[in-house]
Amino acid sequence: MVLSLLMGKWGGMSQREVTLDELTDLCLRRGFVFPSGRIYGGLSGFFDYGPLGVELARNVLNDWWRWFVETRDDMYGIDGAIITHPRTWEASGHVESFIDYIVVCEKCGTEYRADHLLEDLGIKVPEYTAETLKRLIVEHNVRCPACGGRLSDPQRFNLMFSVEVGPRKSVTAYLRPETAQLIFTNFKNVVFSMGATLPFGIAQIGKAFRNEISPRNFLFRLREFTQMEIEYFVNPEKLDDCPRFGEVAGLEVNMLTAEDQERGIGEARKMTLGEAVEAGIVK
Repeated sequence: MVLSLLMGKWGGMSQREVTLDELTDLCLRRGFVFPSGRIYGGLSGFFDYGPLGVELARNVLNDWWRWFVETRDDMYGIDGAIITHPRTWEASGHVESFIDYIVVCEKCGTEYRADHLLEDLGIKVPEYTAETLKRLIVEHNVRCPACGGRLSDPQRFNLMFSVEVGPRKSVTAYLRPETAQLIFTNFKNVVFSMGATLPFGIAQIGKAFRNEISPRNFLFRLREFTQMEIEYFVNPEKLDDCPRFGEVAGLEVNMLTAEDQERGIGEARKMTLGEAVEAGIVK
């Protein structure tokens, strides 16, 4: 992965590309982040924020909250529980569908996320199903990168961390894999307690947990991470009624559309939000 960063140079700003390895090395040396439990060998997918990292993260979180919540009269904040009733995740489909496919080396036992293994070899995955992944592995004779052993058939792997609740372990619950569901389950509570009327938003900052098969790319794919999320609720009969859209219509953003991704285009296009709405990309 190559990142484009602005680097200070003789009082001005210049831009150059740096590798993810360079950025990782800088963050480790300067005390932004440390691998969690490093004195015991570390645990993949978990990082601790160091002295500079915790201050940087706090500044980002505080500025985000101030801008999107405190300065608006149509936004309400919550801080939902990390562990909630397991039916929350059954109703949302996470128990059944929040999965990746894993393959295991029959020789050394190394586990791989099937689609990542194929993509690392330059093999495109047109459809994310067990049958397609198995077919591609057989057609391209994909072997274990570590030892060359045969790979098992792709197996479903749920990404949620399960936890036992209570002294007798009578309830199996989950660490939340996202913050959105706690917003949805608290919608009625916010309406009744705050007298909220449509349109309005609910914001939350908090930890989420995903039992990634193969955490990678430094801080970009972790098993424990912080999300900043807003769910905005509108009257379904007044979807085009957005009185504050003019404030952001001219804002230019990077847009990677679903159609571009289906055509194998991985580079985002710059366009304003107004242009995205006119083109039907944002509805």
